[in-house]
Amino acid sequence: MESYILGRTRLEVVKGRVRRAVESYGVSLEDVRAVVSSLLADPLVNVPRELKEERTRLLTDFLRQLEGGGSGG
Repeated sequence: MESYILGRTRLEVVKGRVRRAVESYGVSLEDVRAVVSSLLADPLVNVPRELKEERTRLLTDFLRQLEGGGSGG
């Protein structure tokens, strides 16, 4: 996910990885949310705060879709 926030990985790729982790490996959505939150707060992820917020918002929107049973893709 850090690579997405840094602009190195497309959102669609991250969505696929998250979906696979949740569906196949038992990772909880709460775990994924915790990672997203930590990336937002991490000063070592060197991108402007507004860009971090926008990209993490898109991820959290996707997580809400997954939680609601939507395809999110």
